[in-house]
Amino acid sequence: PALTPMGPWARRPRAALAPRIRCAARAAAMVWTAWAAPLAAAQGDPLRPATTSTTSLPPATTTVSTEWVPGTLFPDRYECQTVSCAPFNDWDWYATNFSNSTKVCVVAHQGMINGFMRIAPTMCRQMKAVGMEWQNCRRDFCEMYDSAMQKILHLGGPGYYGFDECRPFLDFNKTLCETEYRDAEVFCECYCPMMPLLEPIRGCENEIMEFLLLGRRSPLLAEKYPLSENCAADLCRWYELIGDPQPVNPVDIAYGVPSACHTIGLPFRPKQCVRMLTTIDGSGAPKPYEPCPWREPGSEDDVVTCSDGSTHTISHSEVDSWSVCVDHNFRWTCPANYPIMCEGRNCDGSDDHCCQTSVDRCKSGAERQCSPALRPSLEEWRGLLHPAAVIRRGTTTTENALNAFLMITQSTTSAPNFAGQVDALLPAVVAGCAAFGAATLAAICFWLGKEHYKSVVGTVTGLPKLMQAYHLDPVHHFGPTVGAQDPNMDRDKPLPPMRSKAELAKELADNAASTALAAAVSAAYNRGFSGFCAYDGCPPPAEEEPLAQALAVVRERGLENEGGNAVLVERSDSWLRVLRSERMLMKVAAETRPALAIVGKRGTMMRSGEPWLTTLQGQRFEGDLQETSWAKVERLTVAIKEAKAAGAQDGLVKKEARFLAELVARVPELPADRCVLDPEGEGLKLLPKGHQRAIQTKFGDPYTYQTENREASDFDVVPPRQELGDVAVDASRPCCAEWVKSRTCKGGRRCPWRHEMPRAGDVVRECILRRDDDR
Repeated sequence: PALTPMGPWARRPRAALAPRIRCAARAAAMVWTAWAAPLAAAQGDPLRPATTSTTSLPPATTTVSTEWVPGTLFPDRYECQTVSCAPFNDWDWYATNFSNSTKVCVVAHQGMINGFMRIAPTMCRQMKAVGMEWQNCRRDFCEMYDSAMQKILHLGGPGYYGFDECRPFLDFNKTLCETEYRDAEVFCECYCPMMPLLEPIRGCENEIMEFLLLGRRSPLLAEKYPLSENCAADLCRWYELIGDPQPVNPVDIAYGVPSACHTIGLPFRPKQCVRMLTTIDGSGAPKPYEPCPWREPGSEDDVVTCSDGSTHTISHSEVDSWSVCVDHNFRWTCPANYPIMCEGRNCDGSDDHCCQTSVDRCKSGAERQCSPALRPSLEEWRGLLHPAAVIRRGTTTTENALNAFLMITQSTTSAPNFAGQVDALLPAVVAGCAAFGAATLAAICFWLGKEHYKSVVGTVTGLPKLMQAYHLDPVHHFGPTVGAQDPNMDRDKPLPPMRSKAELAKELADNAASTALAAAVSAAYNRGFSGFCAYDGCPPPAEEEPLAQALAVVRERGLENEGGNAVLVERSDSWLRVLRSERMLMKVAAETRPALAIVGKRGTMMRSGEPWLTTLQGQRFEGDLQETSWAKVERLTVAIKEAKAAGAQDGLVKKEARFLAELVARVPELPADRCVLDPEGEGLKLLPKGHQRAIQTKFGDPYTYQTENREASDFDVVPPRQELGDVAVDASRPCCAEWVKSRTCKGGRRCPWRHEMPRAGDVVRECILRRDDDR
């Protein structure tokens, strides 16, 4: 927009400058008290007694310091050029009243949404799949907010676009973000590694990212980027998996859940979490954002509010009355006479937070804090030290007793001392010593080099030099030398024969093939070492076809052992072997998965009322069905072993190994010719494919033989233990009906059934505990 010659200041009324002038005067007085007054006293101010130490003004700096020096102005803040560590102080900011202010703010928001928010979930999942960390996560996170702030600044500030909608993004310091901001730490050290567990419905992932990084920053942004109840349920299911410090069923993910997820206070109770985070109801009406409802206690004494909105009266004579909220999604707020909700779950069987009259009565010694991942504002955004930084700084404003005594007893005059007199004469002494040393060194050099100087001058410019030049033969002296020392003695030899065009073309083609193989190998290994295929029918990686073609060309031209091609060929084979083994493993697993409902089950009768399984045809049909299913199990066993030998991703191999063990566990009667005892005494094991056991008809001793060549040993020789299959029984237990219905079980760890959702072939049973266990 066009501006007047005076710039944006011309648009500001004089009345708006009065409070800023008063604030500047107060700041000048504070600076005089902290810095100028001690400096004046040290230089002989008659109004203050002299001290033995002087305090100098701190130099101007553009860096941010997290270490506090005693005597500085704000011991509870970071040391920045401004109080809030933002580009300008709060009293300097003003909103520009241009027609395009709102549009500029919207463009800044869209840059954040289309940039980091869209790339981050995919990048986090890819890094987790290959077992690596996103090294630049925190830098890119902070760059997103810094770029948004630069867009909304008018001519570099202090004017800004967007009014209150963009005002929260001005409280930002990139240096502090990369080192101190807790929301950046939460995203990169908790959210990002656990992103594979976030499985929202279609469209909810973008809504969740926009709410976490934009909507929660202010009420206006919450209305523009709300979180619906359905998407909040997906987010809360994710929090349930990663935020519970003591999960009943820990999630199965590579490297486990980071410790950062357990220390930031995520709301892992699903229904309580949905009520906290939902900012728009089903009809589209906005709802207040309540990430910390416990901060404000209830209005009545002895009345506790639960997360489902119900209120209940607490009886002091009945301790169990405090546990009423366990059946109502746990406590939402505390009674008015017990206003403090304590940190840590120490009440109701270590399931809920306690309510106390003061923080001192809490077992943890602290009040329940709001999660930095969900708070609308953090201390470090305003330049204040967050609790961890306060502990790390560990400073005090109390003066040391000895220093205080010395300041009181210090005399106004100091007696002359020898050190003070030497300081005045030290420059003259040093200069005199240096001059004397230089003169002495020059005299010694002249005395030692006088004769040598005469000899050199006579040789270079005197009579001997002239006589040597007179007798010199220019032809022999300046002509080419001959003999063994001649560097050009081979120049008259015949040149090597000229190479043909075919040889040159072959050399170029060979070099191109080697270069293409090196580039393909580099691209493939940049893609990762394993984890290329996580499901059946997964698209082939873009690096597979170029690598296979380059490898085929090198082998076709016979260049496997040329230069460094041997290493490249070996790495190419290894990469392709891992990819194909994972692809085959996923394909075989997908083909075997339908057998989960067939293995160990009886066949269906052809016609009702007939003794189907007692007939020869029924038994033959039943045997063929089980044999077909068991053949798929055998194929899966072989595929798992081949994938493990090829170096496939450990998580994929373990997942399918557990599925294989579950298949075997569902078989009520294992084949007797395949079962052996574990050599180390850990129960039953299955012989690998192609091995069976039989009984000698003469002596009755067991022996093992190979089914392909019918070769048998004289003794019962069992294959190595690593080739034997596991027989798991945990997967064959029924599922708990109470847990399936409400996702909770009164038995907890004492429940004998599995706390999982039923799948094909599972049985559901009620959780029944003995009387002496029901406590």
